[in-house]
Amino acid sequence: AVEPAATSAAAVAGQAGTPALLKRLLKNLPCLDPDERRRREAYLRQKKWPQIQWMADQVGEILERLDQGRGGLRVADVGAGRGDLALALALRFPECQFAVIDVNEQSLGQGEDLAMRMKVRNVTFERRDVRQVGEGGEEYHVFVGLHACGGLTDAILDRASRQATPASFLVCTCCFGKNKELRPAPFDAAFAAGSAGGEERTLCRLADGQVAEV
Repeated sequence: AVEPAATSAAAVAGQAGTPALLKRLLKNLPCLDPDERRRREAYLRQKKWPQIQWMADQVGEILERLDQGRGGLRVADVGAGRGDLALALALRFPECQFAVIDVNEQSLGQGEDLAMRMKVRNVTFERRDVRQVGEGGEEYHVFVGLHACGGLTDAILDRASRQATPASFLVCTCCFGKNKELRPAPFDAAFAAGSAGGEERTLCRLADGQVAEV
């Protein structure tokens, strides 16, 4: 068994800094009508932020198991938008390096601006399709994805398993019917084999926990 790594002073400071990130995220909500802004603020406080905190706790356990005194672990947050999760992780674990990977240039720019304002220096922002990850020979120790819709989850798992040294991963999936074009061929074939007769939409809705006629 691997003993949990001692919590560094920097990590303690980073964890204490995560409320400042929440404050920034709330401040950066777009200027909308009061009702919509209240709805979005409630979603961030009551749903997304607790999810980020839970994910960060789980990633911390993974990093402790992998570290074994090496330090410098690399984590890819894929389909991350502006990188809310990666920023929280970067604050908590300053000895690790984080990459925010997404195809939305505007979201990445917002994340870069937020990281600069908060002086978070151990995170980078990369505009790339998930299917391009690893093509340059770079490898990550951990892949994470929060709200990795449908085929994006499959693509993340595919990237994690294709490395010379397969990576650990933590993915929170959702919206199973989305991003079908991102499903790797083996995943897509397996899905098609189990959804003959036009049942794919029903299966996706059931997986999402929605009411569906079977």
